[in-house]
Amino acid sequence: MRPLRQRVATSAWELDREQPLWAALSDPTRLDMRCDRRCILGFIAGSYTQGLRYLGLADGHDAEERAFTTRDTREWHLLNQYWREEISTRVAA
Repeated sequence: MRPLRQRVATSAWELDREQPLWAALSDPTRLDMRCDRRCILGFIAGSYTQGLRYLGLADGHDAEERAFTTRDTREWHLLNQYWREEISTRVAA
């Protein structure tokens, strides 16, 4: 699997194409990728599960490859940090 930062950057770029307002819909101060409704998918679709369906992702493996979740508990803080950076980059532009 690709490095986490690269997966987040790629997924953010893909979201730019699939859901151009995703960053505006996201609240970096409330972002918590462990939370069903305060993760990126929760912000854009209402919940993690609805977000998976919205983007046509089949399962947790697809979500992990797209950096919407992780099985490695040591990565959660990095996942939040990298997504906050992607949001900030787009909101500031």
